Amino acid sequence: MVKLKKTITGKYRPEDVECYIRQVRAELETTLKEQSDRITDLKEENILLKDQLESFKEKEAYILDTMQRAEKMSGDIIDDANLEAAKRLFKVAEREKQLQRLNGVYVDKLVAVKKYISMLLTNIVEVIDT
Repeated sequence: MVKLKKTITGKYRPEDVECYIRQVRAELETTLKEQSDRITDLKEENILLKDQLESFKEKEAYILDTMQRAEKMSGDIIDDANLEAAKRLFKVAEREKQLQRLNGVYVDKLVAVKKYISMLLTNIVEVIDT
């Protein structure tokens, strides 16, 4: 940086002032160029970040949609499983009733057979005793 010196009259030398102004101008231009370059870089970075953000938003929407569809499918699967379980339980209950009726019929028949055999044994004993 140029050092400004005063002349005998107390004024600065014009050539020193001009040189000082050129240096300040050069520094200012360098600073402005650096700031302009930085602004350009930031604008480019901003564009990239906006694109990246848009990509993330699209991925988020896709993931949310997938999760909602998966949730609906799991609900449908659970509903179908519950319906199938209810149908099977109903069939089991109907089969149980049917088997209980058959069991009652066979018990009645066995009781009748037991009575018949008892009567036959009684008749055989009577015949043998006579």
